[in-house]
Amino acid sequence: MKEIDWEELETQLIRKNVTGVKMVLESFAYSLYTKLRTIKSEEVKGETLEHLKLLLQGLDYIYISGEQSPLRDAEYDELHALFNAVTGKHITNKFEKSGKRVKHIYPQLKGTLEKVHYVAESDKPANAIKTHKSLETWLRSALSKLPDKTYNLGFFLKFDGVSVVFALEDGKVISAITRGDSDSGEGLDVTDNFRNIEFSTWVPGVDKPSKCGVKTEVVMKKKDFEKYAKKYKSDTRKLEEPRSAASGLVNADYLPPELLKYLTIVELEYFISGDFMFPLSYLSSSSETKATVIPIDKDFDIEKIRKIIQMKKELIDDYDINCDGVVVRFLDKSAIHKLGRNEEQGVNKFEIAFKFPPEEKETILLGVDFQVGLLGTVTPVAKVAPVKMKGKTISSISLGSIDRMNGLNLHIGDKVTVKYEIIPYLDKKPEESVTEVSPVIQPPTHCPYCGEELEEAPVLMCTNKSCPSRVMGKINNYCVKMNIKGIGPAIIEDFFNAGLLTCIEDLYRLEDKGAAIVELEGYGQKKFKTIVKSIRKNNEIDPGTLLGSLGVKSVGRSKFSKILSIYYIDDLMAMTEKDIPKLCEVPGVQESTAIKVIEGLRENKETIEFLLTKVKLVKKKEGEYNIVFTGVRNREFERHLENMGYEIKDSVNKNTRYLIVDSLSSSTGKSKKADELGVPKLPITEAYKVFGFLMED
Repeated sequence: MKEIDWEELETQLIRKNVTGVKMVLESFAYSLYTKLRTIKSEEVKGETLEHLKLLLQGLDYIYISGEQSPLRDAEYDELHALFNAVTGKHITNKFEKSGKRVKHIYPQLKGTLEKVHYVAESDKPANAIKTHKSLETWLRSALSKLPDKTYNLGFFLKFDGVSVVFALEDGKVISAITRGDSDSGEGLDVTDNFRNIEFSTWVPGVDKPSKCGVKTEVVMKKKDFEKYAKKYKSDTRKLEEPRSAASGLVNADYLPPELLKYLTIVELEYFISGDFMFPLSYLSSSSETKATVIPIDKDFDIEKIRKIIQMKKELIDDYDINCDGVVVRFLDKSAIHKLGRNEEQGVNKFEIAFKFPPEEKETILLGVDFQVGLLGTVTPVAKVAPVKMKGKTISSISLGSIDRMNGLNLHIGDKVTVKYEIIPYLDKKPEESVTEVSPVIQPPTHCPYCGEELEEAPVLMCTNKSCPSRVMGKINNYCVKMNIKGIGPAIIEDFFNAGLLTCIEDLYRLEDKGAAIVELEGYGQKKFKTIVKSIRKNNEIDPGTLLGSLGVKSVGRSKFSKILSIYYIDDLMAMTEKDIPKLCEVPGVQESTAIKVIEGLRENKETIEFLLTKVKLVKKKEGEYNIVFTGVRNREFERHLENMGYEIKDSVNKNTRYLIVDSLSSSTGKSKKADELGVPKLPITEAYKVFGFLMED
C-alpha cells in the first residue's frame, strides 16, 4: 500500500487540519478498504497494522470534525472490527480535535457498544465477514454465564449521534466529556459547550441524586438540521447530514449558546451510587420510543426477538432523529453485575447493538459520468433511474474510485441496488449484469477538462499541469499546507471560473479585486475581508513550509526542512542537475528525491520568487527545535516530534530544548550534562502530554 503518503496523512492529523486529511484520503480510502478487508487477521501486522490504524484515525478525525467521511459506516465498521480482532482494542484517536483532554469522572459510562449484524445465526450468508456476529449467539453466550432463571431484556432504539458523558451535581453539569479513547480513559472536555444544560428526565422510582453520571447521545433532529444547514451552510463544504453537523458542534472549540437549540441530548444510561440504571424510554415525551421489555431465559424464542427488532425498524423512517439500530440490554442488576464490563476495551458486556442493514432499493443503471476533481483525480458517478429513499430522490451516486467501479463490472442497463445509510451507495450482484446488451463501462482515457491522456498514478488522474482541475488543486494544496483557513475548494472554484484566481500568486492579488469578488453570487464585503485577512495572517513562514507547500511531487515540508538546514534557499534555487550529488549528502535524501527537488524548484521558480516578495521567511531559532532522548526511545513519538518540526539530536548541548528521560532520577551521561547546562528534562510520559502524543499500549 505505497499509493498513499502516510507521512503526509499523519502530518495533517498532527496539525489537526481536516481539509488536509480529506485531501489525502478521499482518493484512496476505498481502495485501501478493499485491500484491507480481504487480508486475513493473522496477516495484519507490522506496517500493515500501522497503516490500518492510521487510516481509521484519519476517518475518525474526519467524522468528529463534522465532515463527511469517504467510507460508509459499514465499511468503517469492518475495518474497525479487523483492528479489534488483531489488537483486542478499539481504535485510539490520538489526533482528536484541539482542546483539553481529561479523564472521565464516570469511566463506567465511557466507551462504545459491541455490535452484531444478524438476528439469528442462520441469517449469516456463506460469505459473511468473520467478525460479524449474530444477536442469537451473543444472547446464548451471555445467558450461559448467568444462573438459570428469567431476566428482563430491554430493546431500545439506537440513536445516531455523538457520545457525551455528563457528570452532574445537584442537577448541574460539572463536566461533559466525549467518549474519547478506551486505552487512556480520556476524552475531549466539552464542558463549556454544555455548562448550562439542565437534566430533567430521571430513572422512574429514583429520587434525583446529588451526584450521578449520565451517558448521552447528542443528536441533531432532522427538522433542526434543515434549519441549521440553511442558516449556517459553510463556504467550503456542504452540510451532508445531521450526525456530522452534530459532531461538528459538539467538538467545537467554542459552541455559541445560540447554536445549542439545534442539538438534542438523549439520555441513555445513568450511573448512580455504584449501579447502572436506565430510563424506560429515551425520550419520555414520545411514547413510540419507549423500550420494549420482555422476559428471557435459556429457552428464548429468537423469532419473537426478530419481530421486536422489525417493529423497531418500522418506527425509524418517520422519526425525527436518525436511528441506525437497536440496543439490546439486560436490565436486572444481578445480570448487569455478573456480566460486568471489559474495562480494557471500554465496553459493557450486558448490552449490545444490533445494526440495521441499510435501506435498499433496486433500480437500473443509466450510465456513469466521470468527474475530474481537485489535483486531477477522476471520480466515477453512477446515473440511475430515480428512486425515492429517506425522503430524497436519488439519481446520482458517487462510486468513490475507479477501483470500486471496475470491481462492480458495470453495464448500462444493469439491475443495481441502492443502499442508503448516511449517503447513497451503489452495489450489484455479479449475476445481474446484462453483458449481452451492452459492454462493460470503461473509464475514460482522456481528461474531460483538457483532453489530455489520463494516467494511473496510481489512481486515474490527469497529469497535465495546465489542466484547470490541476491548477485549482495546486492552489488548494498550497492553502492547506500553509494553513490559510477560510479558503476551500468551493471558493477556489468560484474564483477560478471568474478568472480571479488562476495560480498561487493570485491569492496575494485578491485584495485588489474586491469590486469583482463582491459582485459574485454569495459573496459580499464581509466575506471578502475575511478571505483577505486569512491570507495576510500567514505572511511569516519558515522556508521548509513554504517550499513544501508548492506541490512538488513526493517532496514535503519535512524533507525541504532537512535540506534547508544545510543550504540557504538562494543556494538551493541556484542548483542544477550537476548538484544532485550534493543533495544526496543530506540525510534521508536519495537520488530520486534530489531529482524531484531540482525539477520542482525549476518549475516553480517564478512562483517562489514572487512569494519571497509577499511572505517573510522566519528561521527557527538555534536549538529551539532540538530534542535529545536518553534511557528511553519511542520511534512513533520521534516521528510525531519530527512532523511537528522538531529535530532529534544525539547529544546534549546548550541549544538543546529538552532532554527526554525515562524518569527524573535518570543518571545517564546525557542527564548529567543536561543538569550542568540547565537543559530542562522531561519524563517521557510527561513529554507525551506536552507534545500532544497519546501512546497506545
